[in-house]
Amino acid sequence: MLKLKDLWIGEDVKLKSTHKTGKFEGVGAQNHAFVRIDGKMHLIEAKDLEIHTPVIATEDLNLESESTQPKSLVFDTKIDLHIDALNPDLASAEPARILAHQVKAVTNFIQEAIDRRQYTINIIHGKGTGQLKSEVHHVLDGFKQVSHYQLINKGGATEVLLSYF
Repeated sequence: MLKLKDLWIGEDVKLKSTHKTGKFEGVGAQNHAFVRIDGKMHLIEAKDLEIHTPVIATEDLNLESESTQPKSLVFDTKIDLHIDALNPDLASAEPARILAHQVKAVTNFIQEAIDRRQYTINIIHGKGTGQLKSEVHHVLDGFKQVSHYQLINKGGATEVLLSYF
C-alpha cells in the first residue's frame, strides 16, 4: 500500500479501481488522500492509489527529412539541475525535497539520453556543497552505458560519455 506521507503535493497518482489519474493534493483523515481529478477534489483511500508515471506516446517518425519532425522530439543534451532552472516552483521547498526532485530529473534525463542513443551529455549541478554532484555521480555509476564522466566548467558540471556495446 502506498504511504501517503511519501507523496508530494502535485504528484501524479492513479486510482487502482477506476484507472483514473489525478494530482495528489494532501492527506485527509483516516488514511485518505485528497486527489484532484478533472478539476474536482476527491477523498480517496490510500489503498486505492498508486504513483502514476505518464507514458509519453511516440509518433511515427518521418526519417526522410529531419526538418519535418516536431520540435518536441528534439533532445537537449544538457540539463541544468539548479532548482531555479529546473522547477522554480520548488525554490522555497525543503532541501531534501529539492534534492530528491533533482535526482529524479537527472535519472530520467540520463535514461532518455540512453534511449535516444546519445554519446555525450552534460549535467550542470553547480559547485555548492558538492552534495548534488555526489548524488549525480552516484546515479551515473548505476548506468552500464556510462563509459566515462569528468568534471568540466571548473567543477560546476559533469560531462558524460555513453557507449552502447
